[in-house]
Amino acid sequence: MRFFSAEQRRIHFNSYTGRFVDRLKNYDYKDPLQIGAAGVHTVSQLFGIDPATRDLGRLLDGDKSPVPHLEGFLPRTREDTIGAVKDLYHHKVFSAFTKVINIVGDVAADGADMLAGVNR
Repeated sequence: MRFFSAEQRRIHFNSYTGRFVDRLKNYDYKDPLQIGAAGVHTVSQLFGIDPATRDLGRLLDGDKSPVPHLEGFLPRTREDTIGAVKDLYHHKVFSAFTKVINIVGDVAADGADMLAGVNR
């Protein structure tokens, strides 16, 4: 299990696609459990289509804020649920919609990471 430093946790990305690629780079591909978790992450993100859709929603809403690094317990699921509520509150309908449709896949990816001992 790898733990990231406080400096690495402050990392932000310009897009969800960039964060998706970065997360795939950081799995330990010598560990069979992490290989499985990376596979679940890839499939749950529809091989990159999902983050691209989220980026499109941000573009349509005019959202240029940085995409945060994921960390903690069930980070993707937490980001989707809390983020959708915040987006609706701020009238970012497209961004909220993309977060809601991502919940199922992100729960699967968070669960696989948890079983593999991946801590980001």
